[in-house]
Amino acid sequence: MSWTTLKPDDILARLADGERAALARATGDLDDAILADVLGQTASLVRGYIGAHRGNALSADALEIPPSLKSAALDLAVVAYSIRAAGTLLDPKGARAAARDAATRLLQDVAAGNFAVEPTGDAADEPAASHPGPAINEPESVL
Repeated sequence: MSWTTLKPDDILARLADGERAALARATGDLDDAILADVLGQTASLVRGYIGAHRGNALSADALEIPPSLKSAALDLAVVAYSIRAAGTLLDPKGARAAARDAATRLLQDVAAGNFAVEPTGDAADEPAASHPGPAINEPESVL
């Protein structure tokens, strides 16, 4: 299965009607520029956790993440968007903060190699470039 890119519609679908209304009251309207920036930063964060484990490969597209981490990424993005757009986390019952914390724990498991992500679907599915394998560099023999 190929990886996916987070889109503003994904985060809008994740927000409950009450959350959308509260954010709209706090900000005047949902800001597409902030949404796009938050989603890009969230994708980068998720990819950082993936790349932390040498057995994982990253998609060539810098904004793609595995489908198995999309829900966790959106949990992070909802909190980040709320804080950035409204200046505070609109979360009176603590459910969003708990979801963010669970998402962070899942990403830590990915980085530790305790949660496997699906292959990228790229033709050259190689381990993340941030962790090159061992190399032995010996001088050439001149005889």
